[in-house]
Amino acid sequence: MSWKSIVTAGVLGVIASPVFAVPQLSVTSGGLNSNGNWIWNVNITPTAAGTPLAAELGFRESVAGSQLLVATRNAVTWDTENPGVDIFGTNTSGDWEVHTDVDPTAVVNMRPVGLQTNVATDEIFSALGSVDLVAGTAVNYMTITTKGPTTASPTSSMQVLGKHGAGGTSGRIAEMTGATATNYSNFAGTATRTAFGGDVNVDGNVNFNDVLAFSPNFNKATTNGWAAGDFDGNGTTNFNDVLVMSPNFNKAGGVNTPLNVNGVAGGASLGSGSSVPEPSSIAIAGLALLTGLGFMIRNRQ
Repeated sequence: MSWKSIVTAGVLGVIASPVFAVPQLSVTSGGLNSNGNWIWNVNITPTAAGTPLAAELGFRESVAGSQLLVATRNAVTWDTENPGVDIFGTNTSGDWEVHTDVDPTAVVNMRPVGLQTNVATDEIFSALGSVDLVAGTAVNYMTITTKGPTTASPTSSMQVLGKHGAGGTSGRIAEMTGATATNYSNFAGTATRTAFGGDVNVDGNVNFNDVLAFSPNFNKATTNGWAAGDFDGNGTTNFNDVLVMSPNFNKAGGVNTPLNVNGVAGGASLGSGSSVPEPSSIAIAGLALLTGLGFMIRNRQ
């Protein structure tokens, strides 16, 4: 087991202690990609310098008409796949999250691990640990892509949830600073983005920049959807799309509501959705030696 695995497992298993600064989670729109699909940026800001983080977070696209396409973690920074708590089920046969026995002993301890997605239900499970991070600097946790807007379905939303905190409904981020590990919950809420008819670049305004993006595609078939001016999503940029743009020209509209959440110290116990203990008993027992042991192992690698 590497030092980072020990740290992240230990972070998620210890009793929380309050601190003044707290980690922050943000979910913001990254606009549209070249295929006309929504991009969501999930970032986490640590509080202390040279500290690893561990996160257990669930995500759900929750607007009818849109859908989850793919989720990609920042594998360079979030390089450790951790065991976590079931977010979308209770470890039953009907639970879509894939479970792994994470206990190296004869005891069976089945947990979902790492990053998992279910396009059919528009849901994402994540339990990831990081390298040492810089205090106060937001780092990308993952990038989520959802189906792009059309005039019939102009909105996409990204809900954050989990099984920790009050009522067991929020995500959790844990931070290791020296020999002190603190769990934070309260990571819940929804970010929303709605496109404005004719706003090709989704900057909130329909203007000449949108005309410049629209005009080269006029009367052409396209697979790039809204990003090519195909607002109704019928596969062709044509006069019907001009009719969408023209009433809104030189107007502002659309909605961009990002999600920014500060953590609340606590949430070390599991939510009501799980009764399985954290697979970190060794790390808990050796918490007092965690820092020295971890850095000693790291320096040998």
